[in-house]
Amino acid sequence: MAESSTGYITNFQVYTGREGTGEKGLAHRVVMDLATPYYGSHLSIFMDNFYSGVELFEEMKGHGLDACGTVRANRKGLPKDKMLTKQAALDKHKHKFRVAQKNDLTFCVWQDTKVVMVLSNYHDPTEKGSVRRRRQGGTQTAVVVPACLSDYQKYMKGVDLLDQMIGYYQFQHRSKKWWRRLFFFFLAAGCYNAYVAARCAGGNTFKYKSGYKDWLEDLAQELVTPVTARSAHQCSSGPVGATSEHDCEKIFEKRKVCRECALSRSGTDVCARATVYGCRQCNEALHVECFGKHVRRHHLH
Repeated sequence: MAESSTGYITNFQVYTGREGTGEKGLAHRVVMDLATPYYGSHLSIFMDNFYSGVELFEEMKGHGLDACGTVRANRKGLPKDKMLTKQAALDKHKHKFRVAQKNDLTFCVWQDTKVVMVLSNYHDPTEKGSVRRRRQGGTQTAVVVPACLSDYQKYMKGVDLLDQMIGYYQFQHRSKKWWRRLFFFFLAAGCYNAYVAARCAGGNTFKYKSGYKDWLEDLAQELVTPVTARSAHQCSSGPVGATSEHDCEKIFEKRKVCRECALSRSGTDVCARATVYGCRQCNEALHVECFGKHVRRHHLH
């Protein structure tokens, strides 16, 4: 479960198989388990057609939860009216829709490129919204639709955003052990959650305007700096730590090209990477892992 605008994970569950004998279905149980902390809050929860169902939405309404999502045509409890079937929608003009209501449930059938069916337990069936659709020639126009459908399109993106951001910078550690995949996923998810929290807390003063990548690189640098630059055991064959003549610290606000990377990659097609760390005494940008080379080079001189 993720917040819709940021992708921040608010709750999760690892599937470990069927639980108990009274389970109403995997989708039903998972939604109710994840939503349990929010009972009575009237939080709006959006989901795709794998989870949506009449029985689920009625139960969520009873627990003080608002729910909306696309729904499959074969779900139990949907209207049997011929004018509200998937085939009837196919016979209509594009972007036409029909709406039905039963108690607190609102059901909508809308003809887009394909038929879209939406179920909600809190939307007013007479309320309208709009969505953007592309017409011939590439122009976009606003199309009037029921409010439940426009809200679904607007808010059903939190989990997709999370998967997108984690997918950009995955930890590429192959292993035959199943738990490692979970471990690195949760590590990546924790990093992204921390970024969202820092961005929200920082407001206009948040310095990582360029995005998640720079923040993630600096987070990695902060995590390894005490080990490589301060606490590493010094020996002739190992990495060189801080000395009385050189200290590796975060000294730049803007990222600068690492001096040692630039020297080692000079004359090649490989670009040197930037960092905010460096040697305070020499005022040179250096990656933490390049700091030992810098110290040794100066000792040789």
